[in-house]
Amino acid sequence: MVRVNHPDGDYCIDRTEVTKGQYKVFLDEMEGDYSGQRTECVGNTTYGFRDCNSTYYPNDNPNAPVACTDWCDADAFCRWSGKRLCGRIGGGDLRFSYESSLESEWYNACTAAGEFQPPGSCGGDASGTYLSWLEVTGTGCLGSVPPFDQVTHLVGNVREWTAECHRPILSLEDECVANGAGFTDYNRTPSRYVCTNKVSYVRFEQRNDVGIRCCAEVTP
Repeated sequence: MVRVNHPDGDYCIDRTEVTKGQYKVFLDEMEGDYSGQRTECVGNTTYGFRDCNSTYYPNDNPNAPVACTDWCDADAFCRWSGKRLCGRIGGGDLRFSYESSLESEWYNACTAAGEFQPPGSCGGDASGTYLSWLEVTGTGCLGSVPPFDQVTHLVGNVREWTAECHRPILSLEDECVANGAGFTDYNRTPSRYVCTNKVSYVRFEQRNDVGIRCCAEVTP
């Protein structure tokens, strides 16, 4: 993780998206034990990959980002690893609003990172080339401002679940926000690879372009 300094409270954020290899360790240890989940996650009885796009292979490259996890899976993984989903600067979850990004640990880290380098390494390009699940342990899509020159793929690759949820009007289900664009945005325009790009999905939805990044409190 890297430390992020902010007047409202310092915090830490993962250097990389959670990898398939990291998630497999969690899965092997916890599959079958669903205790300790949030009340919103009652009924989540598997941390595995239920109904995601058939082009996703959970075991093909341990250094590629995990995807096809729902929000409850992501929350459980971060808690298991001694961290949490990125939420409000200073602590706590976020309630979705037009202003919520300004209070977001994830958004603050992304905007503080500056430009993302090297160009073309963020998980897609304008040519329509289908680039997916790039390795996150190398030097792809690094921020240009320290310490974010050590943080990969805050934009592109896969979107990342956050602790920002809401109940849309006329809906019976909560939705939670995934930030950062994903490789499926490749054929739209590179301008989608920006910190303001966020989409909300039903809490139990699994997608092959949504993964996990965790935050944590600063420890002495």
